[in-house]
Amino acid sequence: QRHPELASVAASCGAAGPPTQTLEQARESARGWFERGLRGSNKHGAAERAGLCSRLRRELEARATKLVSSGTTPDRLERLLESGRAEEEGPLVCSLLRHELVGSRYEGLFISREDAGRYILGDSFEGSGLPKVDQDGANIHPRVRVVVSVINDRLAIEGFYHEGEEDALNPAKVPIGPFLTVYFEGVRLKEALARWKNTRGGPAIRTAGSAGSSGGKPDDLRALERGLPPGWELRESRSKKGVYYYANPS
Repeated sequence: QRHPELASVAASCGAAGPPTQTLEQARESARGWFERGLRGSNKHGAAERAGLCSRLRRELEARATKLVSSGTTPDRLERLLESGRAEEEGPLVCSLLRHELVGSRYEGLFISREDAGRYILGDSFEGSGLPKVDQDGANIHPRVRVVVSVINDRLAIEGFYHEGEEDALNPAKVPIGPFLTVYFEGVRLKEALARWKNTRGGPAIRTAGSAGSSGGKPDDLRALERGLPPGWELRESRSKKGVYYYANPS
């Protein structure tokens, strides 16, 4: 309601189905939002527009944090997934799923509600950093439709659909982290579960010390970062100095 110009941007970018416009077209369609947000300002350049986006992101992150910390019970989650309103189910489930990925290489993953209990993970836009082929050269669709449910009192991926399939639900029954590791990296489920058990949010990179300028990354990590896919970077954990994780800010 506070941002009417953005109401259709998420949907047109693939939030509830195949995307109908490019990111550049989405930026153009949101021109009115930028103009309204910067009304009265002497500057309307790229830095000011980026600042406006950052403020909106902080608002959304604050709302997601509030939802995650609301103490939702498994019973309430089950009721929402079965018969909840879209405006109540969607934000809560998306926030809970995204919270599971904090500190992992999948932090910031595009997650949206398609229908009751059905969600879309990932996107096909440039900069997503998601692999499009597996280690054997087979195609991986960067957007996967999943069904979520409550399993053992925890929100989990019940199953997923291969691209183009509407009826055959492939079983998963695991939390979102291990599911993504298996789906995008081709890792065996047992190994994926072990990764997410041993390091919250998935694999992290440890380094004994830091080199270079104060607050900078060690030279070996900088070299590793240069080889990452577009949109991905290495970030140092705030709570554990010397521990780095993969992040995709886009």
